[in-house]
Amino acid sequence: MGATSAGLLLLAGAARVLASMPPATAVTPSLVEAARKEGRVNLCTSMNVTYAGPFAKAFEAKYPGIAVRVERSGSERIFAQIAQECSSRIFTVDVPNTLDAAHV
Repeated sequence: MGATSAGLLLLAGAARVLASMPPATAVTPSLVEAARKEGRVNLCTSMNVTYAGPFAKAFEAKYPGIAVRVERSGSERIFAQIAQECSSRIFTVDVPNTLDAAHV
């Protein structure tokens, strides 16, 4: 059996694995206060800037004192940035947003 045949057989017999979303975390006054102490949320997104700007402004209006820094990039670059941050243990991305479902 060749490598390609073995790979197809493995895929055909593989169990389907479904990931589930973690439960939502409640927005509590203590969470909002902790965010205000930090002062800023870094949003790394692949969404169009015409949507990202108003999205950030709506968040800032709802939570005064917490600024949103929007960093617009492609999905692949955001994924690579997060991977690099995980390996270096230096985290700057607070909220990742990607249009590539494979990254989720």
